[in-house]
Amino acid sequence: MSNRLLEGFAALLIVVPATQSAGVAATTEVRRFGVFEASLQHEGEEDNPYWEAEATALVEGHELTALVRREKANSLLFFSRDHGRTWSDPGEHNFPMESSKIYAGLLSTGQRYVLCNLPTSHRRALLVIAVSPPGRKAFSKMWKIRDGACQALRAGPEWSYPCAVEANGKLHVVYTSEKHHCVMTVIPVMSLSGSVSPSAAAPDT
Repeated sequence: MSNRLLEGFAALLIVVPATQSAGVAATTEVRRFGVFEASLQHEGEEDNPYWEAEATALVEGHELTALVRREKANSLLFFSRDHGRTWSDPGEHNFPMESSKIYAGLLSTGQRYVLCNLPTSHRRALLVIAVSPPGRKAFSKMWKIRDGACQALRAGPEWSYPCAVEANGKLHVVYTSEKHHCVMTVIPVMSLSGSVSPSAAAPDT
């Protein structure tokens, strides 16, 4: 994986710390919640900034933070404190994201992470991962995953639609190139906390 992209990076994607409830009894009750509705006109990109309503969520107990993709605009934030039953009004944030799929999650280290494309001169050329310090709210470090064409993989310069799973101390990040190649980058989780050099990431496949 590439060197850290920005020093002193800070984005105020705020997630309220979750509180763990000990001894919560198991239940078979199924609750039906209402659906959050937005007025989607489908009359074109200029008339409807919400038409690419693709979302990812950070889940901490009963508290959720959703990032919702928009076309030709930065993503929106929504908050819920009741397991997603009700949501806040949309909010803005200062994390520069291209209009593309976003994926967010929580690492076993207690760090929040987000995978997204940063705006560049070439659409979706720069795919990054940003992380927060363990247990903290704001993202403070960012690394490049992909930046432009890769001759070794015969793919690029577009990298998008990321998804990730943590297993055996590694974060397996899967994404596409030009929507017809599938690539995986394996990142040691401890490298994202500063305990191991990011260059220790496993080769791409």
